[in-house]
Amino acid sequence: MRTSILADQPTMTSAFRLGQLLIDPVTRNVSVAQLQQSCEPKVFDLLLYFCRHQGEIVSRDMLLSDIWQGRVVSDNAINRKIYQLRKFINELDPTLDYIETIPKFGYRLTQTIEPLPPNHPDNKAAAQQTAKSHIQRWLLLLCILLIFGWILWAMPQEPDSPSDLVQLTTLPGVESDASLSPDGTKLLFSHTRQNRLGQSTALLLKDLKTDTLTELTQSNAHDIRAVWHPDGKKIAFVRLEVSPKKQCHIYLLSLEKPGTKAQQLVACALGGLPTLSFSDIPNQLLFADRSAKNTPYIIYSLDTENRVKQQLTQPQLSGNLSGDYFIKGNQDGSKQVVLRYLGSDRVEVSVYQSSPFERMNGFELKAHINDIAWSDDGQWFYYQSEQHISRVAADGLQPQKIFHLGRAFRGLSYSAKQNALLLTTFASDTDIWQYGNSHSSFIGSTKKDFRPRFANNSENIAFLSDRGGSTQFWLKAKHGGVKRISDFPFNLSHSWFAWSADDQHLLFDHQDQVYSYHINSGTLTLQLSSTEKPYFAAWSNDGQSLFYGSTKSGQWQIWQLNISDKTTRQLTFNGGYSVQQNSADGKLYFSKYHHDGLWRLNDDGSETQILDDFSLLNWLNWQIKDNGVIYAKPGEAIYRFDLATQHRHKLMGFTAGAIHDYSVSPQTQEIVYSKQMSQSGDVLMLKFISK
Repeated sequence: MRTSILADQPTMTSAFRLGQLLIDPVTRNVSVAQLQQSCEPKVFDLLLYFCRHQGEIVSRDMLLSDIWQGRVVSDNAINRKIYQLRKFINELDPTLDYIETIPKFGYRLTQTIEPLPPNHPDNKAAAQQTAKSHIQRWLLLLCILLIFGWILWAMPQEPDSPSDLVQLTTLPGVESDASLSPDGTKLLFSHTRQNRLGQSTALLLKDLKTDTLTELTQSNAHDIRAVWHPDGKKIAFVRLEVSPKKQCHIYLLSLEKPGTKAQQLVACALGGLPTLSFSDIPNQLLFADRSAKNTPYIIYSLDTENRVKQQLTQPQLSGNLSGDYFIKGNQDGSKQVVLRYLGSDRVEVSVYQSSPFERMNGFELKAHINDIAWSDDGQWFYYQSEQHISRVAADGLQPQKIFHLGRAFRGLSYSAKQNALLLTTFASDTDIWQYGNSHSSFIGSTKKDFRPRFANNSENIAFLSDRGGSTQFWLKAKHGGVKRISDFPFNLSHSWFAWSADDQHLLFDHQDQVYSYHINSGTLTLQLSSTEKPYFAAWSNDGQSLFYGSTKSGQWQIWQLNISDKTTRQLTFNGGYSVQQNSADGKLYFSKYHHDGLWRLNDDGSETQILDDFSLLNWLNWQIKDNGVIYAKPGEAIYRFDLATQHRHKLMGFTAGAIHDYSVSPQTQEIVYSKQMSQSGDVLMLKFISK
């Protein structure tokens, strides 16, 4: 229980001294000798809060709960108020330190509180001031009522509150990329369904007034990422073709004449999926694209009349999915919001004016987001955080969750005419299958079970599942059932993980940091902080070290952490990304970020290429078992390359629905892999209540 000297004075109506300061809670003034000052309400509340908890460590969680009443605010907002309080006190008394920072824990008031007796002049003055202040408050209230209407329009307005959730589609299959026309009467979306050749995705247009549905495109390809032109008369979209060969192109389709054929504008790379946005400049389309999976996304402009393409941004090459990976315009296309990848749970949000394309402002957001939507007035952004819809002010302040959908969803777009957000739900039933002599279901549920990993010395399997709502670690024993083995206050849906050599720990990443988790005790240990920029860490054979990829030297290289003394050293100098140690020869084998292939690190620090058909797509999913490298040729099969004989043989061919997410048992007797069983999704509209 928290106690303080002032615990018997919960209203704090009497003046008291704090160090050299005289604090009057009634008048909310702070003085030293003849120098008297008042401060903004939140700063004074913060000062009184520290006084109530004199000598205690005040954590940031306490401040969020008691001062901000549980509202979600950024670390910068708390830091700014602490700074303002320190600055205010220092202007009155620069001779003493009043608030100290306790690293990793919070803050503490260092000076002693001295309550003043009731007959003290300052307390008498406070009583007189109380009576006087009542009259002043009534006068002030009258003034406020007179001028309230005048100032209301000039103040930043809180956005409307979420209200009704309306389902707009009920089609079999999966809907995605939903948006409303500028006039709010037509719904545009992609619809994925089965056909005689497999899956295809068409663009559909639904008239919300007549409830009629029109198919805009018909092909055996996938037409996705469609966006409206601000005039509502045309759309742009991405077409992915898989037969007869893989291709990606951006198309333009006019809606003024029914049956008009879409025009092919420009090729896009197969290394990623472009996002598109129209600007307010006639015939200008903006898009984010990258040439390959190991290159960053870049923002380009395209003149849709003469097909001239121009590069607009210059992101640094700094990691997987790096660069400016997303762009979306506001209602009239005059401004653009761009998302830049900073880490697995960090993104830079930048606002650009469209003409000329120049950055106006930006901020960092601690979230993993793939889409963002403008509010009508441009003062707020909406984004997805797990199963919540969140919002953040355009200056990066006040991030907060505003609506819990209770299920997975993706994509967000805002309609000014409907005053609503559009989103698409997404349900994915993924099971874990087993391959020995044949394929058979092994671990299954109606939820998403994925990323299976065999233990090193047994046939126990750890995997990730969202059965409990949040994605956590689960365990399937060889001769037992399935049980959850972690219950973290965070979600592991974007984490990779690996067993330790003794099968006692799981090593995993979360928010650009690497942790180890002891399965039996439940102990969670931070092994590598974000300052190390770690990625894909692996245990050493003796459990005394970690090997990991990092860009802290400026390029992707392999590093080693000594767990006991936390010292690190760089092991490669010509590139390195994912790494594992071979238990047979003790040597390190590693991939590179920019090149296909697998290399061995020799004792003298040199490197030898072992495999040249090792695809970059294997970076997360390869193993060294019994002196053999297990790896996949995407879309083809899983192979084992024997390091002793230099021979390769096929272990398993990929079947329909199989995901490049697998693990091979000790002695390579069986394989478990993730398989997509079913997908479904519908378009929902979240309406707001206008204030």
